[in-house]
Amino acid sequence: MDLAIIVIGGILLVIIGIVLSVDREKRRARRREYRAARTYKVPKSYQGGNNYQKGNANRGGNAYRGGGSYSGGGSYQRADYVDPEEFVKRKNQVSNACNEESVKQFFEFLKTYKGSYVRRDHGKIVHQEYTGQEKGALKGLFFHVIVPSQNLSVETKENARIFIQSAGVNGLEQRPNYEMDDSALINMEKGDDYHKKSVGNKGELKVRNVLAELDSERYKVINGISLKKGNEKHEFDHIVVKGKKVYLIETKAFGSSEFTKTGDERAVIHVTAGDEWQLEKNGSTKSIKAPSRQIQNQKRFMEYVLRNTGAEVINVMVLANSKLKITGWKSVSYPIVKLQNLLQFFSNEEESTKLTLAGAEKDDRDRIVEKMIGYRV
Repeated sequence: MDLAIIVIGGILLVIIGIVLSVDREKRRARRREYRAARTYKVPKSYQGGNNYQKGNANRGGNAYRGGGSYSGGGSYQRADYVDPEEFVKRKNQVSNACNEESVKQFFEFLKTYKGSYVRRDHGKIVHQEYTGQEKGALKGLFFHVIVPSQNLSVETKENARIFIQSAGVNGLEQRPNYEMDDSALINMEKGDDYHKKSVGNKGELKVRNVLAELDSERYKVINGISLKKGNEKHEFDHIVVKGKKVYLIETKAFGSSEFTKTGDERAVIHVTAGDEWQLEKNGSTKSIKAPSRQIQNQKRFMEYVLRNTGAEVINVMVLANSKLKITGWKSVSYPIVKLQNLLQFFSNEEESTKLTLAGAEKDDRDRIVEKMIGYRV
């Protein structure tokens, strides 16, 4: 009897050993498969073992959490790394030089890019799509750069719409009337008033492109809206709503519209304590209308429209001319922001805002926008 027990016990131990061995081999095979899906070049700074940090995650889900030791030189790189900064760079190239070639190259890039939101399984990409911010940027690029461009054919514009819509971007279901828009642009009179308005519109277009970079899941951006209550009507260049904060953005292209033929946009605005504004350019100085009353009236009107909503209305003036300097700006009661600093302005606003639950913030935003749209004309 004792001998039988010993034999049975030995057989059980052999079986257990075989099972563990098979499981171990499976795990080793999975690790080999995972390593085969990656390429490694070790940073020179890691050769001494002091400057390497594990667990740093690249944006878009390209996370590396490694262990063990590596040898060699060069730099670490994934074969299928997704770089969201390349997306921003390529989009800006189209914004700055919108023509057939730049648009073609951008959409060729998008075919391989496919978005920076990535999910992986054992190192391999199993799901990839555009983030909410990227979708907002594509939508803004289409409506504010591609559609109004006179350098693009109707076919190119329509192909762009179809591609962007296929990428999961909403709001592009209806085909714009490209032909009518092009005809209106070509047949506009080219007088001085047109040049001033044209440059002003270009300034607003620049601001729209920047605002399109904001995360559409958290910010609601409304461009070129008119609101009316009773006999009072106001036009707003841009409105940005986040939670209970409502930013009324007034765009100014000072230093550009008056000198369109020179191509030189360098200028200086002087603001006095009495709210008198003067524009200095090319050695001459001229008085210009102060925007303060317009901005203050817009705030008063919006506060009335949004009464009982708890909304905080904030005026912001954006200078679309990147070469413009301004003195005495501290004497005005509202922030003045250069176009190139606009995204940083909103980033700073976020840091100064108390933590709010995302769901509650979205509810506040949607409620305020709904109330505002009720006065749209």
